[in-house]
Amino acid sequence: MQVVVAVIKPNKLGSGVKRALTEKGIVGMTAAECKGYAKQMGHTEKYRGPKMDAGFVPKVMIFVAVTDEHKQTAG
Repeated sequence: MQVVVAVIKPNKLGSGVKRALTEKGIVGMTAAECKGYAKQMGHTEKYRGPKMDAGFVPKVMIFVAVTDEHKQTAG
């Protein structure tokens, strides 16, 4: 058994990722809110007037424990 960790956009969790995992026979996962950045290099926010560089974008980190059988069917 292994744990797969993925960081995704929050809007992808309910619609795409959860459904895809269920279709593969994986019925459990843990999700945690987090922040990060990559190619988009963060974003700016307005706080009490001036724009500020927030630097991070909201993300969701998911943890899924998979058996060797599920590991072979991923993709």
